[in-house]
Amino acid sequence: MADSSSYRGIFKATSIFGGVQVINIVVTLLKGKVSAEFLGPEGMGVSALFISTLTMITTLFGLGLNTSAVRTISQAQASGDLLTLSRTVKIFRLCLALCAIAGSLFLIVASPLLSWYTFGNVTYSVSFMLLSLMLAALLFTQGNTSLLQGTHRLKETALSSLTGAVAGLAVSVPLFYYYGVEGIVPALIISALATYAMSRYYASKVMLVGCKVTKQELTTTGYEMAKLGIALIAAQLVGQLVTYLVNAYISTTGSLDDVGFFQAGMGMTYHAVAMIFVAMGADYYPRLAAVSNDVKRMNETVNRQGEIVLLIAFPILLFMMVFAPLLIRILLASEFMLIASFIRLLCLGMLLKTISYAMGYISFAKGDRKAYLWLEGGLSNTLQLSLNILGYTLYGLKGLAISFVFIYLIYIAVLIFVVKRRYGFVFLPDYRRMIGRTVLFSVVTLGVCSFCSTTVVYTVGSLLCVLAAGYSLYELNRRIALTTLVESFRRK
Repeated sequence: MADSSSYRGIFKATSIFGGVQVINIVVTLLKGKVSAEFLGPEGMGVSALFISTLTMITTLFGLGLNTSAVRTISQAQASGDLLTLSRTVKIFRLCLALCAIAGSLFLIVASPLLSWYTFGNVTYSVSFMLLSLMLAALLFTQGNTSLLQGTHRLKETALSSLTGAVAGLAVSVPLFYYYGVEGIVPALIISALATYAMSRYYASKVMLVGCKVTKQELTTTGYEMAKLGIALIAAQLVGQLVTYLVNAYISTTGSLDDVGFFQAGMGMTYHAVAMIFVAMGADYYPRLAAVSNDVKRMNETVNRQGEIVLLIAFPILLFMMVFAPLLIRILLASEFMLIASFIRLLCLGMLLKTISYAMGYISFAKGDRKAYLWLEGGLSNTLQLSLNILGYTLYGLKGLAISFVFIYLIYIAVLIFVVKRRYGFVFLPDYRRMIGRTVLFSVVTLGVCSFCSTTVVYTVGSLLCVLAAGYSLYELNRRIALTTLVESFRRK
């Protein structure tokens, strides 16, 4: 068994960001409650349209720099040269400033068109102009977060996210209460500025030195960051288009109810393991980028991350598979009960997605934008579009869940072939055996849930959940001495 310190680091990061993600979800729910209470449906619609429009424009003008810069900053940090790190950060911030200026100018100039296209009139033109401040704050906040992630400041990254979310809620409540719909734009702007201030405070703790950057350095390094970032944006935009086309197809050939059932089931299943994916983006990606040029260390990083993530996700998804009807009653409503079998199949597909996730970061961490675009923008989205349409056409909602499973079976097979041939990635024996056991156990559990009576499902399913939790705890303890770790926390 490998040194437990690396496993502990992975487990610690997942725990930190997982806990923060839970609190962020609670804050989001509270903010939604406040919005519903003081704004009403119309006000919530106005707020949603502003946010969706600003999110899209921020994504476009951000050029994906916030994600691609994590890789560059992480590699500069790994070099141990403070001057190199400082120069990289300065170039990144200058590029972000140019993006913020361009995006803000676009918002100001295009505000009448945005108001007309979004709301059907020019009433909100001034609002869009004012929201240029929000756009700049969002970009600079992303920049500070990228710096924290790239320098492996786990605690500061988590605290920045948490305090920013709480600050946003604290600002929104009084503005919505006193001003209603008219308080939306001020709340969005002040929340974004408050979040930026929090991120700036934590980012200022990173030690940097003064340095000069030549125009050549700015152009060369900035261009490399932008190239990789644009590949990310392209894949994201194609993914958003595919989501739209799938929803449109379900709506036109089926019903709006099916769209709602589909989104509710996907959202409920995804949120069950969302904390794991957030942790991977915040901690795993910069660690992988730092060792991406060393095949042995890259393999160890991917395999160890995959093991920890799978051991955490496995019992969660199995519990959700067994008790889907009860969870639907608690989290949704009785009319959603018909998607219980849909969610159970999705849990198997989500387990496969969890397995693919660690490998999926390799091409991006290595800066291989062609492979990333082909895998994420091309293969993944082609599978999503074609198999979802085929599955829904043949079997309705259940077909969408079946297609989700096959999408990740095919994707994993292709991904393994590509990363092995292109980067020399291999599964280590422990991780390979773990994948086989968890998938087989999940298939057996799905069979029990699909073909047995409710009483048998809950009785046998409860036993299977206990066995799954026991297996995960045993394997985690082998890797990180979990009992010793818990005891140390208890003494503290």
